[in-house]
Amino acid sequence: MHLERIEMSGFKSFADKTVIEFDEGVTAVVGPNGSGKSNLSEAVRWVLGEQSAKNLRGKKMDDIVFAGSQTRKPVNIAEVTLVLNNEDGFLPLEFSEVSITRRYNRNGDSDCFINKKPCRLKDITELLMDSGIGKDSFSMISQGKVEQIFQNKPEDRRTIFEEAAGVAKYKNRKKSAESKLSQTEEHLNRVEDILHEINGQLVPLKKQRNTALEYREKKQTLSAVEIALTAAEITSLNGQWQRSKQNLGEYNREIEAAEEQLALSQKELAALKDRMDRCDEELEVLQNRYVTVVQKLEQLEGQKKIFEQRAEYSSKNHEEQALIIQTKEALIREETAKLKQLEAELATKLALKKELSQQRVVLFEKESQLSQDKTQLVQHLRNSYIDKLQEQSSNKNTVTYLEKETLLASEQEYRFLSKSDELTRTVRELKERTVTVTAEHAQFVQANERLTTELQTRKQEQFQIVAALQKMNAELDTVTRTLQQAQARRESQQELDDSYASYYQGVKEILRRRTAVPGILGSVAELIQVPERYTLAMEIALGATVQHVVVADEKTASQCIGILKAQHLGRATFLPLNVIQGKSLPQNVRETLEGSAGYLGVANEMINYDGAYTNIISSLLGTTIVAENLQTGLQLSKKLYNRYRIVSLEGDVIHAGGSMTGGATKRQQESSLLARKNNLKKMAEYIEQLSSQHRQLKKEQEKAVMQQQAIQEELEAKRQEATIKQFELQQKEAILKQVTADIGAKEKELAAHDYEKRLFFQEKEERQAQLKEVTQKLAILDDEIKVLQKDMEESNLNEEERLKLLREVQQKRQQADQELAVLQEQEKQLKRDVKISAELIRSEKTAIQDLKGKQDQEAKLADTQSMTIQEIVAQLQTTEEAKMQTDGALKQLREKKKAMEHERASKEEGLNEINKSLQNLWSEQAKLEANSSRFEIAIDHHLEHLSEEYGLSYEAAKEQYALSVSVEEAAIQVKTLKKAIDGLGPINLGAIDEYERIAERFDFLTAQQTDLLTARGNLLNTMNEMDDEVRARFQEMFQLIKKQFEKTFPKLFGGGKATLELTDPTDLLETGIEIVAQPPGKRLQQLSLLSGGEKAFTAIALLFAIIEVKPVPFCILDEVEAALDEANVSRFGKYLAASTDLTQFIVITHRKGTMEEADVLYGVTMQDSGVSRLASVKFEDYEEA
Repeated sequence: MHLERIEMSGFKSFADKTVIEFDEGVTAVVGPNGSGKSNLSEAVRWVLGEQSAKNLRGKKMDDIVFAGSQTRKPVNIAEVTLVLNNEDGFLPLEFSEVSITRRYNRNGDSDCFINKKPCRLKDITELLMDSGIGKDSFSMISQGKVEQIFQNKPEDRRTIFEEAAGVAKYKNRKKSAESKLSQTEEHLNRVEDILHEINGQLVPLKKQRNTALEYREKKQTLSAVEIALTAAEITSLNGQWQRSKQNLGEYNREIEAAEEQLALSQKELAALKDRMDRCDEELEVLQNRYVTVVQKLEQLEGQKKIFEQRAEYSSKNHEEQALIIQTKEALIREETAKLKQLEAELATKLALKKELSQQRVVLFEKESQLSQDKTQLVQHLRNSYIDKLQEQSSNKNTVTYLEKETLLASEQEYRFLSKSDELTRTVRELKERTVTVTAEHAQFVQANERLTTELQTRKQEQFQIVAALQKMNAELDTVTRTLQQAQARRESQQELDDSYASYYQGVKEILRRRTAVPGILGSVAELIQVPERYTLAMEIALGATVQHVVVADEKTASQCIGILKAQHLGRATFLPLNVIQGKSLPQNVRETLEGSAGYLGVANEMINYDGAYTNIISSLLGTTIVAENLQTGLQLSKKLYNRYRIVSLEGDVIHAGGSMTGGATKRQQESSLLARKNNLKKMAEYIEQLSSQHRQLKKEQEKAVMQQQAIQEELEAKRQEATIKQFELQQKEAILKQVTADIGAKEKELAAHDYEKRLFFQEKEERQAQLKEVTQKLAILDDEIKVLQKDMEESNLNEEERLKLLREVQQKRQQADQELAVLQEQEKQLKRDVKISAELIRSEKTAIQDLKGKQDQEAKLADTQSMTIQEIVAQLQTTEEAKMQTDGALKQLREKKKAMEHERASKEEGLNEINKSLQNLWSEQAKLEANSSRFEIAIDHHLEHLSEEYGLSYEAAKEQYALSVSVEEAAIQVKTLKKAIDGLGPINLGAIDEYERIAERFDFLTAQQTDLLTARGNLLNTMNEMDDEVRARFQEMFQLIKKQFEKTFPKLFGGGKATLELTDPTDLLETGIEIVAQPPGKRLQQLSLLSGGEKAFTAIALLFAIIEVKPVPFCILDEVEAALDEANVSRFGKYLAASTDLTQFIVITHRKGTMEEADVLYGVTMQDSGVSRLASVKFEDYEEA
């Protein structure tokens, strides 16, 4: 193998690509100083692995890249390629030509290639190892290396012999083995220290591991049982919840049906009330009609009696006149003598008759009065009393008239005129009274119409109040139901709060014992009031600390922990009030936050709490910042360099350091302690609002009921007043008719007075008797009036007294009738006798004619009165029928109203029953809703427990874990396992893995210790073996080089002798080498004693000897003969030319003798400043020429 060519580009002064081809002989490279000759050897050294810029005559590796000149720009890449002829297979590559390339870039990149394939520099070094080619091998010999031979100490000089013996790799391996041995010793010591330390940890860790394994086993059992139990309880609770929802649905349907029935009943009741109102109106109309008919009937009865009395009077008068005519005619013929006796007897009989007649009339009237009902009786007595008074007044006038007629006969005409004037005046007064009564009648009509209008207005007001009351009742029912439902929900929430639902078991047990343990102030959730807007943010900010228990001091906390441990009640965290210190944000942080978008405040300043707990709350929330949302929170965190925790209103958290937590949560608001607290407060306010609304509606309802009652009473009063006014109006109408009738009567009386005036002179003789009769009649009238007054007083008697008095009156009347009948007969007889006697003096014919004329007039009047009475009787019959019809209609209407009232009472009772039923249904509905909510919350709590504790859904828990025992047994098992787990004490679950890890590490380190001990032994054996190999190789190579050196030295020096000696033959590993030389003409002496040229030539002789013993493929000699004289240079050149059989020589030289022996000569020049160029000459070509 030999060097075929060198290709360079950008290496130092060789800026352009330069290719140098070499033959197998001697190639000399010449050129002036500074032309770049040595750059060629440095290029080969660099490719062969040189990494020191100093050995390449540079300060840094960038110096090997062409740096430019005045005319050339610098390049960025230096690249050198050695092309080796490997046809003999010297290198272990299946190539006849091997190229080794190294490239360097100014940016620091370095690349290596073998046959243009990328490789490592180490690969190149390993390829050339033991080939004799290398940066420090004999293939590269410089002037410095020659000097090192004679300047080094004997111990250092052995290096070239070791290299020649090929033991360098053994020494390197030994050195590496020694290094490994040292490291092994260090590792062994470290392993022993660690094993000692670990061995002390294993015993307690094993105990913790066993405890943890027992805990894990029990925990796994507990988890399986508790998961199955929780799933079973969820199934049970879900069944109860579904049944509760089903029952609630049934109650809702019942409530809907009851509400529909209530609405229907209310509608039917309203319709019934409308019918009753219409019935009342009809009843009122019929009552008014009945009153009118009765009054009309009474008026007609009165008129009938008046006309009957007049007719009776006319009939009697007519009969008397006829009797008088007969009597007079008889008396005129027969009884003149008996006149005085008859007159006396007649006067007695007339007085007695009048008395009896009056008594009979009184008794008859009294009997009639007692037979009538009170109302008719009173009316009749009043009419009779008025008639008697009128009759008394008329008789008094008659008495006065008769007395005057008797005393002053001459004034008879005047009296008649006065009577006429009086009657005319009376008629006028009656007409004036008619006007007055008509006006009063009109006023009563207006008053009646006004009352009717007011009555209609009150009815409308009543209707509006009833409608408003119905609406108010419906609204009150709705408010009542809502209030009951809200109260039920509040009771349910309060029960959860009182039972500390959603609290951890340990916290729950401690809070239940707050009365027994002084110093327990409450949980954090109980001690703060959070506005609803910030509830989620505060819940997330506090996390589990919301269930921390605040206590007065450490003693209370220790006591509570002791209770939890002793009774196995769970765990809890306590915050002693006298220990916890508050936290707060620095002022500069607050100033940074102020005015920032989305900043809401510091968490502890956004909630309410007692000042005594300031340190507790500020320690939990004093450095927590609340932001509007996640985006603004990120901006605030960036401002604060991620040093503080930030919570958004949506529950997202930005932790100190920049990590974030967020997303959706399945937690129910009802299970949140803060949310439940706010819900209770809102529920209380809502219930208070509903209660206030209920009380207000109740007051308005009571007020409306009172208004309805007042309107009803006022309505009844108005109806009664209207009835009275109607009655009074009818009375006024009756009075008006009566006055009209009186006017007619007076007018007829006036006509009769005129007739009587014509008969005055005929009756002059009768006036005395008539005067006496009238006087007696006045006395009788006075008695009758007194009797009437007494009767009017007696009309107030009770029924029993009235009947008794009636029987007495009837007996007296019958007796009076008998006596009167006798007297009437006697009177007739006496009158007949008197008339006959009296008419004897008169002209009987004139008297009879006058009497007949009077009888004719009375007959006509009687006929008129008879026709009027028939009309009145017909009207009475019609009116009586109308009264009976009206009375029947009233009875039917009253019965109908009574039936409707019964129906209304029944419907109102049914309505009350429906309302009571609805109240009960609403109450049960509220309870069911509360139970349903309780079941739902319990299910959510169990689901949350499954999710948070075990990361399982209900379906997965039910599918994966089946409950093999009853729920009660499972609950006992869970309690027992929890107690057993608590009995294990503190658990270090990490001890399991830690023990395994440390035990594994202990075993590993023990194995490592064994391996290290084995490795140390192996290394020691290997080192010993290598030492033996080095000794053998060194000894062999030393002897060969020594023999060859002894031959080479005389050849080069032209005589003399030289040898090599070991400084310590017993220690071939460390012995030095002395060179002993005897140039021609000198004695044998040490190398150090020779001249400089002799030293250099001796060293060259040694190098040649080594090369001859162990040839190298090529050898580059860089001015090694510079210190020789011309003679020695000539011998050097010749010896070099003679040694080309085994080694290819490339010589960089200035010496002529060397150049003369070269086969090829390369000249290096610098035509351009800083750029080297080559020129080659082959001497063989010239010799052939």
